Amino acid sequence: MTHSTLLAAAVTLLAACASGSPTAAQARLALVDVTVIDGRATPARPHQTILIEGGRIAAIFPVGTRALPPGTVQPAVSGSFVMPGLIDSHVHLATFDRPENIPRAILRFALLGGVTTVRDMGGNAERVLAFARAAEPDTALSPRVYASAVFAGPSWFAAYDSTRIRFWSGAAPRGAAPGVRRIDDSTDIPAAVRTAKALGVRGIKLYAGLRPEQIDAIGRAARAQGLAVWSHAVSEPSRPQEVVAARPTTISHSDQLIWASMPAGAADIGSRERRSRLFGHVAPDAPELQPLFAQMVRERVLLEPTLLVMQLGDVKDGRIGPLGAVQGWAVGAARAAHRAGVGIVAGTDAIGQQVPNIHTELQLLVQQVGLSPLQAIQAATEHGARALGIEDSTGTIVVGKWADLVVLRADPAVDIRNTQTVRAVLRRGVLHERPAAWPQAPGAEPPPAAPER
Repeated sequence: MTHSTLLAAAVTLLAACASGSPTAAQARLALVDVTVIDGRATPARPHQTILIEGGRIAAIFPVGTRALPPGTVQPAVSGSFVMPGLIDSHVHLATFDRPENIPRAILRFALLGGVTTVRDMGGNAERVLAFARAAEPDTALSPRVYASAVFAGPSWFAAYDSTRIRFWSGAAPRGAAPGVRRIDDSTDIPAAVRTAKALGVRGIKLYAGLRPEQIDAIGRAARAQGLAVWSHAVSEPSRPQEVVAARPTTISHSDQLIWASMPAGAADIGSRERRSRLFGHVAPDAPELQPLFAQMVRERVLLEPTLLVMQLGDVKDGRIGPLGAVQGWAVGAARAAHRAGVGIVAGTDAIGQQVPNIHTELQLLVQQVGLSPLQAIQAATEHGARALGIEDSTGTIVVGKWADLVVLRADPAVDIRNTQTVRAVLRRGVLHERPAAWPQAPGAEPPPAAPER
């Protein structure tokens, strides 16, 4: 899709939504006689009323057991299914220079497709933070946006695309930007973290080229300053075990777990040739990976498989074809981690265009990894909030939390494909209606036919 086509579609869609959006966040609102799927992988609760006041969930009670306060607005949603707003825990809004109205339009589509929060995992942090500021008002047509600062070693800066690094760095010298920082033996790590925090990021992302002692020092400094710590599953020369030992909240990309099979101190971690050979010789549920999974459970480190982005190249005619060695191993590793009790968090690494890709990622977690629909929803709600450190405010349908909600026409607890049946989205109590007709996300199966409610 061209930029002009995308923007034209955005204008059309937003105009269609204008009649029901927004409702003032301060208004008292009630979703009456709905089924509540609370994001904690607990059984759905039918025939409930959700009362919303001042943008927060004020009460949840069986329909008819309490009188609604006078003046309560009651949208016509009876019989619908309500789950928490979805959190895409891995997006990139500014990894390369493009007109800012493009990511802004994509963010509008994401919100109208059920995504109320995104975690940006690297790029031009100043530009991402501009999107975050624009999303702050409750009435903004965007998910709320949280940014990261990327910390990486000299080897990454030497090998990565120099044009992108220049764009990520903005006016700062290469490696010295607060949002993309080169870490070497001379770096004052607490000071680098303070500079990143002052920029306004939510967390530090550990990228490539970091030694175990550097990863540990960054993690300790970030937590001491109230920032989250996120990481790739491997940061060569550091293996996944050494990354997890630093207690990041999440590690990303399940294919990278293959490096857990390498001995400590191995010199060729990161070698593509070595990695390809390992995929053919180490099963994703091999005994040598089990201590890593136990370590992740013990340290409460979430795994973000990012399956969709690895399979996008295999999408033909809208469907995902047979998986190659890398994709199949990544799926198997995610499945083995899940069976071992590792918490899964949903992130796409490719937010989508007219439809958010999170719906495809959820289908892959169910169909390929073996999560139940309720567990997949939890991966994109409760676990996504924990990844960001905002679980006290959002991620589950609980009294006192923000009214970040998705109203669906069909039951996603029965069939995960039904997360696509979005009828309306509430972000902090502001109601946005979504037209029934929307295209399929790449690789997503359409929901089964369901009667209009």
